[in-house]
Amino acid sequence: MEYAKALSLKAEEADVTVKMHIKVDTGMSRIGVIVQDHAYHIEEILKMYAMKHVKVTGIFSHFSVSDSHTEEDLAFTAHQIELFDRVLSDIQAAGFDCGVRHLQNSYGILNYPDLHYDYVRPGLLYMGDDQIPINTAPDFHPILSLHANVTMVKTIAPGVSVSYGRHFRAERETKVASVSIGYADGIPRILSNTGFEVLLHGVRVPIIGNICMDQLMIDVSEVEDVQEGDVVTLIGTQGSERVSVDAMSRAAHTINNETLTRITARVPRIYIRKG
Repeated sequence: MEYAKALSLKAEEADVTVKMHIKVDTGMSRIGVIVQDHAYHIEEILKMYAMKHVKVTGIFSHFSVSDSHTEEDLAFTAHQIELFDRVLSDIQAAGFDCGVRHLQNSYGILNYPDLHYDYVRPGLLYMGDDQIPINTAPDFHPILSLHANVTMVKTIAPGVSVSYGRHFRAERETKVASVSIGYADGIPRILSNTGFEVLLHGVRVPIIGNICMDQLMIDVSEVEDVQEGDVVTLIGTQGSERVSVDAMSRAAHTINNETLTRITARVPRIYIRKG
């Protein structure tokens, strides 16, 4: 409410009307006007709709467990929907137009397709994938892939170590390729020496040794004709093989959202328009 008042004051001073959406907190307990069982501040929301220099053009909330199928979480999500609908009803009863309404995040779209608000908010849905069960069966294909290049190829003898800490030591003659990507680009360092595999020439090859700031090393002993400049796929598809965001996230003991947002600004983005 304090922010809305300050915004309205600045808008009045500038002789403009500012359009805004109101966030209501139905259970995420992060930001927004609280509209839960223990505190239902509908009066604050109605005051915002009545402001002269602020025009409320929409209202929204956010699911916290729409990806879960446990009985408790299903009930919690259902109650979030009930609270949101109650807010919409009270706004309309007070004579205001709610504006556009939006509630569904990615799993809200997938698991609650029968909700008919005005907007949906897919984020992870189009950037990555996941193995969490969903109630629908969409034919979606992730739009993001991540690639780097081989910078050097060398053969090391048995007993020779690779990278900082010498945590990997070759048990046999090993062909090692260095790759132009590291943890400063967003590859989780925790993947070091876990056997996590990336793709080269359509073949799955493991990361060996500690991942460095700007580089990592892979065992390419089973891959023929590896050359400097060859493309290594860390997320995406080569031939019939695929490395998913989900596989990397699980190996790093995190979630897809963190894996994707860790890809740093220095990694060049190439956008391809299709259709």
